Amino acid sequence: MNLKKKVGETATNLSVTIAATILMLLLLELGLRAYEGVNGRFECNHNFYDLHVGSENDVLGFELRKNHFSDYECANNIINSQGIRVGEAGKTFGPKKRYRIAVVGDSVTYGYARAYGETYPAQLEKYLNLRGYDVEVVNLGVSAYDLRQYVERIKTVSNELEPDYLVIGYTHRDHRVDKNYTLNPFDQRICKLPYLGNKINCKWVHELNNIRTLIFLKTRIENMKEEETGFRFQKHVLPDEGREYEMFQAEIERLSNTWDTEKTLVAVFPLAIHWGEYDTLRVDEERISTLFRQHNITTINLYDHFQILNQSEDDIADGADYVHYSPLGYEKAAKAIGDYMIEYGKIR
Repeated sequence: MNLKKKVGETATNLSVTIAATILMLLLLELGLRAYEGVNGRFECNHNFYDLHVGSENDVLGFELRKNHFSDYECANNIINSQGIRVGEAGKTFGPKKRYRIAVVGDSVTYGYARAYGETYPAQLEKYLNLRGYDVEVVNLGVSAYDLRQYVERIKTVSNELEPDYLVIGYTHRDHRVDKNYTLNPFDQRICKLPYLGNKINCKWVHELNNIRTLIFLKTRIENMKEEETGFRFQKHVLPDEGREYEMFQAEIERLSNTWDTEKTLVAVFPLAIHWGEYDTLRVDEERISTLFRQHNITTINLYDHFQILNQSEDDIADGADYVHYSPLGYEKAAKAIGDYMIEYGKIR
């Protein structure tokens, strides 16, 4: 009898302890949230994999999480069922009812750390609509993508979206097209299993792919940090021969075989850092533009447009990192792209 009583008392004490611990953790959580709201002391969500996931497409390597909402980098990130960033929950792009412009690019196009309405694709749509053009602009940007992934992105979505026109938001890193994302054959076989592939193992496989992607991103970040020591511009210059040059040419050729190049505009975004040194990239930009023009692809240099508008580096750049752009910078970029499309009859 005493043994049963002791067991009962022990169980009761354990239950009380567990309940008290849970309550304490709950109160701590509420307290921390309240403290954050008042003092703004806690940082935003910086977890890349909260917003991105490994892709079964070896060329893409990773993609946006579908049907997902995230406060990544303190922005309102809504990803729809098609894996596209949108401005409101539930929005998808079905059969065309309006002139449709697709925009591909990296974090500058995606709108890293910016509200959707501040991105240049969203502002391009607004700019053109205000001038009487009934258009919609689809933001296909994904952070850390390069030209190779842009072409693959176009290839994978063009049949579904049927865009009328394509804008490529190109930055001076985008000629680096030698990354490789490959699921090994064992991983691929697992993913094709009807139950395990869909329910368990593919998620695990994608996480492995995330690790591969993370290694690449870590290397890119380390390169960027190294570039802060003064080698920034040299590292991004496209050589005039060799493997990197040939791979870049091959991707432009693949683009011309994938999409109607007469319906394409490449908008070259200068990295919003140290514009006083920008002349060091003039040769690089002309080389890149020449390669695109050889395939009947038009390019515009947004740096020249910013200079014409007498906008300073501080006006255009995002002061947080001086790589991305301020809302004003994206607005001016959207205007430059929109004005080109109107002037040269690229829109109806």
